[in-house]
Amino acid sequence: MAELREYRSRVSYVLLKDRLRNGGASQPFGEGDTPIREVLSALASPAPGLSALVEYDYIGLRSSVDELKACLAYCRTTTTTRSR
Repeated sequence: MAELREYRSRVSYVLLKDRLRNGGASQPFGEGDTPIREVLSALASPAPGLSALVEYDYIGLRSSVDELKACLAYCRTTTTTRSR
């Protein structure tokens, strides 16, 4: 988050995925340590908008399409919950 705040004017997009701390493995969205809600909130700020690209690179239990849909649904739920 600190880097995003500091270099926002030089960033064209954010690659979003959930991981465990200290170089840990990628996780399904909502199960890792990435501050996804805070990142999405920062991207939605009044400053020029940035895009978030969702990266699915963990071993899922469903098809890749279903896992990606779950990631997107988590992001939508997170932003909807934030705006209430």
